[in-house]
Amino acid sequence: MTSADAHDPAEITRRAEKIIAGGETLTVEFKRRQTPGDFPDDKLAATVACMANGEGGTLFIGVEDSGTITGCAPWNKKKGITEPSQLEASIQHRTVPPLACRAQLLVLNGLEVVQIDVPKSATPVATSTGLYQRRTMQVSGGPECVGMEPSYLFSRYNSANARDWSTLDAVDAATDDLDPAEIERFRRMVRTRGGDDILGDLPDEDILRALGLFDDGANPVKLGAVLLFGTSDAVHRWIPNHEVIFQVMDGTAVTVNHRTTAPLLAVVDDISARLDVQRTEDEITLGMLRVALPNLPERVSREAVANALTHRDYTDLGPVRILLDRRSFTVSNPGGLPRDVSLETIIEASSPRSPALADAFKRAGIVDRAGRGVRLMYQALLTSGHGEPDYSSTTDNQVTVDIPVSGTDREFARFVAAWQHDHGDLDVRDLRVLHTLHEEGRTSTDRLTALLDEKPDRLRRILHRLNDVALVETIGRGAAREYRLGSAFYDTVGRRPDFIRSQSIGDVRARQLIQAYAAEYGTVTRAQAAETCGLTGPATYRLLKSMADAGELVKHGSTRNTYYTLPEG
Repeated sequence: MTSADAHDPAEITRRAEKIIAGGETLTVEFKRRQTPGDFPDDKLAATVACMANGEGGTLFIGVEDSGTITGCAPWNKKKGITEPSQLEASIQHRTVPPLACRAQLLVLNGLEVVQIDVPKSATPVATSTGLYQRRTMQVSGGPECVGMEPSYLFSRYNSANARDWSTLDAVDAATDDLDPAEIERFRRMVRTRGGDDILGDLPDEDILRALGLFDDGANPVKLGAVLLFGTSDAVHRWIPNHEVIFQVMDGTAVTVNHRTTAPLLAVVDDISARLDVQRTEDEITLGMLRVALPNLPERVSREAVANALTHRDYTDLGPVRILLDRRSFTVSNPGGLPRDVSLETIIEASSPRSPALADAFKRAGIVDRAGRGVRLMYQALLTSGHGEPDYSSTTDNQVTVDIPVSGTDREFARFVAAWQHDHGDLDVRDLRVLHTLHEEGRTSTDRLTALLDEKPDRLRRILHRLNDVALVETIGRGAAREYRLGSAFYDTVGRRPDFIRSQSIGDVRARQLIQAYAAEYGTVTRAQAAETCGLTGPATYRLLKSMADAGELVKHGSTRNTYYTLPEG
């Protein structure tokens, strides 16, 4: 059959009828689906995985074992239709490694039949529930799926989970499905963002090869190439789950609601431009030095969006969601954290779900080439007086990062700028400890360990190092040992009297001091109130709560980034 015949509907129909007439074989399978319950998604995944572990072949849904065509019930109940691209995505989502199949909707004898062409896999394919089967012939002569015995599985197993989804074949895609303007966008990014100069002057096809997204096989164009550089029709055809939703909220009102299914590099430029309009900037001065304090540092938003686009599971349903409101910038994406990454290791770990997509973003200059993106997000936020990125809403099925954009801690930002100007950069772990002590006030080792999700031995080394330069002071010994910010911190920000204040003061005087501090600086945190009044952390918490309940202060936030202001008027 010629290339033209392969896309001719009449020829496709004739070929399907001929295959069905030949009956079931090792490479041909029929499945009944007169109702959705006859052949649901999990059984579809198990069948194609079984066939892929054999010689591959063709699956017809809507055909009885006898070869009688009875029709396939619609997969989408609400719309009453079957969308082949959604079936392809469902198969990829439910197979490990993700299996790229081609689905077509045919009309045979006036009835709809789904044809799925299943490739032979070089490595064992399982369902997402861990079922490994292979295709074989029964003694009676018919085909069947049987479980893979351990010895057989071991002999064929070759790190199935290491297969990069974006390097799978985009079946039937050609270079005409890629937009030259998007490849030129990549070149422009390389030149303007400090990317990989070697790629900037290469021809289109050589760029695709260098990124590992094009080869000389029967299907040269890979899914990652379509996702990065595809035309609108191509992205919709081969990456049906790709969608990004960008919203801006003003209280409960939605002021911006933008949806896009553009290729990834276009999405990066689009979202970046939309965020630039929303950025505001405060500043502090240190002598002749001006230090900008943006509400949302550009490096932070760029890394958060890029991580969501490159690490999301494109075989899973759901969009990447980007939300900006007065309090925070939130980015979420389908799929849990990549392998070997956890909430405890997220600062240091670098294990992308798709190494090819991550490499493309690095070589375009969009993200840090050393794989330190999350670490740099923490550093940029803390140095600009913001709290840490919060990943606590992340689940096995979705990664969510919440980034504070309000309540800038000008004093901490001033300290960091002054200290780093005189002494050099602080490590991100040092910044985290100092920022936590600035928020919490006098704090125990156990509480610091819990707040920072840090290993006790490493935390002790950090505290010892900061104690040596008087940025942290140790109080007490043994199990009663506590820590607070040291004299070097208060000398740097010009508040030495607050550090040496140690006598206890009455409740009325403490309230007056806290109100005076809030009037002078605009805001007051629990740690600032504790140091100003010489109170412990718990006592300060109770006092601030009492003042907020009495209307003497207004509380903002509900996390470790909480701060207080005086009532208006």
